[in-house]
Amino acid sequence: MMQDLTVKKISSKILIVLPFQFLLIIGLAYRIPPVVLLSFAPLLIYGFASLLVNPLHLLWFSMFLNLTNIAFKNVALYVVAFALLIPSFLLTKCFEEDKSVYFDSFDLLFVSMGSLLLISLPQWRYILKGGLGFLFLFLIPYFEILVLRSYVNKKNLIYSLYIFAGISFVFNMEVLAAVVKTFFRGGFSIVALHRIGIGWAYSNYIAAIANLFIPLNLAIYMTFKNKFRYFSLFNLAVLFLSMLSTISRGGFLAFILSVITFGLGLAIAEGKTKYIMGVMATIGGVLLVIFKTLLGKFLLFRFAFAIAKDASIQNRYRMWAQAIEHIKEHPLIGGGPNQNQVFSGVLFTENPHNFYLKIGMDAGIIGIVLFVAVLIFLFRRSLKLLHAHEREMRILGVAFLTTLVVASFNAAIEPTLSGYHYSPIFWFIMGLLLALTSDQKSQNGQA
Repeated sequence: MMQDLTVKKISSKILIVLPFQFLLIIGLAYRIPPVVLLSFAPLLIYGFASLLVNPLHLLWFSMFLNLTNIAFKNVALYVVAFALLIPSFLLTKCFEEDKSVYFDSFDLLFVSMGSLLLISLPQWRYILKGGLGFLFLFLIPYFEILVLRSYVNKKNLIYSLYIFAGISFVFNMEVLAAVVKTFFRGGFSIVALHRIGIGWAYSNYIAAIANLFIPLNLAIYMTFKNKFRYFSLFNLAVLFLSMLSTISRGGFLAFILSVITFGLGLAIAEGKTKYIMGVMATIGGVLLVIFKTLLGKFLLFRFAFAIAKDASIQNRYRMWAQAIEHIKEHPLIGGGPNQNQVFSGVLFTENPHNFYLKIGMDAGIIGIVLFVAVLIFLFRRSLKLLHAHEREMRILGVAFLTTLVVASFNAAIEPTLSGYHYSPIFWFIMGLLLALTSDQKSQNGQA
């Protein structure tokens, strides 16, 4: 009986496949591209269905699309991929025997912030902008967290780290392509690089995203024992060059902060307090040179003078002042996502180059408090990993802590966390952190 059933199954599959094979032959014979494409329909349908019902795979795929500007009919494909995460996660939970979802204080804080954005719906003047802002400020980050926390554990973490190194490589290739293109357009310059618009090659996002990638790539290099660690080493070298190529002051300060945080975190994780004293002594010595010497005071004065005259700094002051005025109009729950604009001195934008003020404009003072509480929650979770038994987990904890510190700093001076590319990468990293620090009961139920 079993043998007959097997034969019937094989026969039915052949009957389904044969017509599509004939289509392939006809399409190739008569050089008809649509017919050739149609012959692969079963494979394409199966591949798309597997992505849709496996949200972790879909998330990995969307992260690669995130580092491109590929669009279809003026709609970016990465937006579609991220939007599919929501039905994919819900559909998967419907078919799973264990439909439990782990919740903690993070969910309460984050969902409350999302609720503020939705409550302000009657005030929305621009529904399309508001919907897109709601998608990237709340829905995509939250469903990234749910997917990673539900399907990533210590056993399959390695695959997500491979993906992370892979998207770092894609970013590096995007920047390299932009640099090469600037040479062919008349020679390399920062202004020309910023205007290319290939992937990440615009504005100071290059330095910002490079700083976001560096800590976890460094952790991969330190923890992996196979040859893949050299792939991360290559990423680190190119990321460093990408950051330097932009000559971004904010990016350079973020890099210095990253080095200090990673060093202090590693010293704490390894229990070597003498290293902490050495780092602090070095910082103290640098500050002493700056503030107590004639040359240091002269350089400090020049730096302060340059900042005071710098147009980008003055534009930020202008945008921050306008953002505060918008917050005063709707102080408690804000005016809704992307509903208010500030003038940068060059153009009008919904992004005042300070994410905390951006949240204030969109979700009010309550939203700012909730978002800061989310950062504190994540900060405590990263500290939890610093005391893990496995050295690999401790080093990953250092990377998560460093990423969080750098992103929080960048959010105060750069248009990063509200950026449609930067934000999903940040929440991908934070999702891995939450996946590794959920309690044992939730981990056992989420394999």
